Amino acid sequence: MAIHASSLTPVRFASAVVLATVLSVACAFCAVVHAAPPVPDGVSLSESTIIWNTVKYATDAENGLVSGSLDANTIVDHTFKTYVLENRYLKVTLVPEFGGRIVSIIYKPTGHEQLYRTQVGVPYGIKDGTFYYDWMMVYGGIFPTFPDAEHGKTWLKPWNFKVVKESAGEVTVSMSLKDDFAYSAAPRRFRPGSTSIEATSTITLKADRAPLDVRVVLQNPRGTGPARRWRRGRIRKAPKRPAAPKSSRRSRPTAHPAGRPIWPTATRAWVRARAVSKNCASSGTGRRWASPTRRPICRAGISGA
Repeated sequence: MAIHASSLTPVRFASAVVLATVLSVACAFCAVVHAAPPVPDGVSLSESTIIWNTVKYATDAENGLVSGSLDANTIVDHTFKTYVLENRYLKVTLVPEFGGRIVSIIYKPTGHEQLYRTQVGVPYGIKDGTFYYDWMMVYGGIFPTFPDAEHGKTWLKPWNFKVVKESAGEVTVSMSLKDDFAYSAAPRRFRPGSTSIEATSTITLKADRAPLDVRVVLQNPRGTGPARRWRRGRIRKAPKRPAAPKSSRRSRPTAHPAGRPIWPTATRAWVRARAVSKNCASSGTGRRWASPTRRPICRAGISGA
């Protein structure tokens, strides 16, 4: 009898272990079944400020650099009002008052800043006839440059900001500026006067999407006169990644037998208005020839960077 009793002891212990295991799995299954569903993504729009450091300088009423005002030994702060679009993937910062630019795109899963930004701005190209205001200063980000070559004349101008759509699933804003001003001391290579062309850059961020959609519309009320427009941007490289593609470099259009321009990159657009028609050239994944249109609007879409 003693031997029989001792043989039953491990059997009862094993049954208890199996029962406990079954109950644990059942409880775990119940926890999974009753777990809260994932929180849906949303898009927010908020206001903030950003500080940029530059050397000390001064400009006149027409944005020309005041002679003798440059002091490379003194660093000053410039505070800009920003608008921040954000979802679970991206945090996008806009600075309308200084060139209507997208100054920052942070990819939140890794925390990587996608755009290049100069830490300390320094005026250069002073009085050499290259730039519209006879000087230039690089801040960074992505910004429209029009209506002339070499960064245009709107890179330091305040752009009008407008909320187009704001909901839990999408935020769309726009930054616009009309070329109705001129610099009296602009170098001779630039056309005198203004073009009256209005540029509107529309930025859209949607929920549960990593891409940022950017669309540019050029409105020409006159219907005459040539103009140039492209988006200038610099991409900040991540560690152990290849160099950025050459799409951020300026390029001249190559000749086409019919006289229509073409660009090999996706960030260029040429607008030439004649009477009631325009020739617009752009490029998507490949190359596309310009085609005339009788509508007074030329649209160029840009998605991503």
